[in-house]
Amino acid sequence: MRRAPGEGSLYKDTAQDRWVGQAEAGVNPGTGQRRRVKITGRPGESKADVARRLGERIAELEGSVGAPTTVGDLMEQWLTRSAPKRKSEKSLLTDRRLVEIHILPRFGSVKVTVLTVEDVEVWLDALLDDLARTTVVKIKGQMAMAFDFAIRRRHVSWNPARLAELRPGSDQPREGRALTGPEARALLNVSDHHRLGAWITVALTVGLRPGEVSGLTWESLDLHGGDDLGEGGPDIEPVHEDRPSEDSRHSAKRT
Repeated sequence: MRRAPGEGSLYKDTAQDRWVGQAEAGVNPGTGQRRRVKITGRPGESKADVARRLGERIAELEGSVGAPTTVGDLMEQWLTRSAPKRKSEKSLLTDRRLVEIHILPRFGSVKVTVLTVEDVEVWLDALLDDLARTTVVKIKGQMAMAFDFAIRRRHVSWNPARLAELRPGSDQPREGRALTGPEARALLNVSDHHRLGAWITVALTVGLRPGEVSGLTWESLDLHGGDDLGEGGPDIEPVHEDRPSEDSRHSAKRT
């Protein structure tokens, strides 16, 4: 007797003496080929038990009434039903733009129940080749939040986007360097008529840190050409006067 459409198929694996169930499970987003979910019976498991487990898996794939079938459906539900409760209108516009540009072209037609961690990681690796890491992290977070939304409603049982890992960051911190003489002169010339020109001039000629320059007071300046400031330059008070000392920080760590 033939099984009804959507119920999959059952057959006996004579080599292993086990019942096997199979069912269609959407399309692989990478290859475009159809996937099949396979349930292999345990030793001694009856045909009826395998059929039951296959039926449960098919029911999970099909989802409940109103459940999103594809990743595209899920992202739309998240954008219209969940995200507005937590995000501003401006953030929602940014989220929708990123979803439409990066998520839907790749996964829009993929069934939510068959998306794998590997699918997501391959996609993220490709994004890292073209986008800043912070942008890719944001896009990954959008998909993860959408799957969290589906899990809370029992539309799916797991979150492949949340489990996917980004490859190690290639964005290394830039090493600081001093300006060359010509670069410093060019900067001074450009800043001569800028509102922060005096700040830049002091920073370049005295060699103070940005916080020290910002913390300068009139009392710290010798406007008459004297040598009251000493060889060490102006006595600069720290910007944050209530910042704990080095000794107190070490004492706190020890306690």
